[in-house]
Amino acid sequence: MFLLFWVMYIAIVIIVIKKMSYENSINPMFYLCLTWSFMLGTYLTSGIDFFYKPTLSSVLYLCFSFLTMVFGYVMGKRVFFSIGKKRKYRFAECTYDEASPALEMYFWVGAVGGVLRNLDIVFQNDIVFGTRSVKNSSFFSTIGGILMGMLLPVVAYEIYRSVERNVRISIKFYIAVVLFSLNYILSGGRIGLFLLTFEIISIVLCALKKFDYKYKKQVVLMIII
Repeated sequence: MFLLFWVMYIAIVIIVIKKMSYENSINPMFYLCLTWSFMLGTYLTSGIDFFYKPTLSSVLYLCFSFLTMVFGYVMGKRVFFSIGKKRKYRFAECTYDEASPALEMYFWVGAVGGVLRNLDIVFQNDIVFGTRSVKNSSFFSTIGGILMGMLLPVVAYEIYRSVERNVRISIKFYIAVVLFSLNYILSGGRIGLFLLTFEIISIVLCALKKFDYKYKKQVVLMIII
C-alpha cells in the first residue's frame, strides 16, 4: 500500500509540476499542500503502529495552523511595502531587481538564523546522523529556526533569476541551500529537505519552459546532489 501511494504521489506531482506556471511554483499554498499530503499519505499507508496517535487537540492545532497560513498568505499579498524612494510594491508583483533590497535582507537575516540554529544543534546535542537526535535547544535555536525560513524565497528567486538571465547560479543560492539543509541533516528531519528539493525542481522546470539556459548541466548536477 505504501509503495502504491509513493508511485501515485510522485506521478501526480510530476504531472502537476509539468503543467505549472511560474506564479504557482512560488505559491506557498502549493508547497503546504505538497508536504501535508505527503505526511498524511505516509501516515495512512505506512502500516506503522505509531505510539503517538492523532488526538482532537492535535487535529484542531493542525487546522488552526492551516487557517493561519491561509490568512497570512492572503493578507501578505495585499500588503504594500516601499523600496527606497520608489513607489510601493506588493512582493508578488515585483521583478527581481525591484525585490532585490528585500531579498538581500531576507538572505542575511535568514543566514544569521541558519548559523544560530545549526551551531546550537551541534553544541547542545550528541549528533547521530539519520536519527532525530535534537533533544535540547536554546532560545537562540528557536529564533534561528524561525528566521531560517526566510532563506526559502531567496532560493526561489535566485534560481529563477539565473535561468532567466542565462547566468551561473549565484553563491547566495548555495549558501541558502546549505544552511537550510544542514538543519535537517543534523536533526534527522526529512520534510524540510523534501520541501526544498521540490521547490528547486518545480521552479527550475517552470523556468526552463520559458528560457533556454546554457548551464543546464550545472542545474542537473545540483539537483542530483
